[in-house]
Amino acid sequence: MDDLEGDMTMAGKENIIPLQSEFTFRMESMSWKSQDLIYEESGRSLCIYLELSGVPQFDWLTSMSDFQTWTTPAGEAILADDRQQILDRLASWNGERQIRLDISVPMSAEEMHADCERRKQSQKQRKDGVTLKRILRMLTGQRQ
Repeated sequence: MDDLEGDMTMAGKENIIPLQSEFTFRMESMSWKSQDLIYEESGRSLCIYLELSGVPQFDWLTSMSDFQTWTTPAGEAILADDRQQILDRLASWNGERQIRLDISVPMSAEEMHADCERRKQSQKQRKDGVTLKRILRMLTGQRQ
């Protein structure tokens, strides 16, 4: 991989992009609307699920919950300093490639309903329980 440093190569459906000899990022296509972003360093790896964005401000969406435990070694907690270093490296990597990634804090259904009530928004729901107004706001990027 040393000869690939700083270059982008295609290997099947994955991009392998070494940044330095100590860590790499690579994206593996899972479907037309999702990819796994794989971060690897010193025998550890982190698989970050990315979903295609439905709003024009971002290309991909993910959640901070993907940055809590290592994929390898399985289930080992990621220390706060390590997590910040990964996020800093990811921001740099995204900037170099002009990838617009939104990393959000996960929100439970209860938190979402409380947020809507606090904002005095109606909460019409579909049969599966998804709040329609919230979906519309998320898709259009509106915040109220």
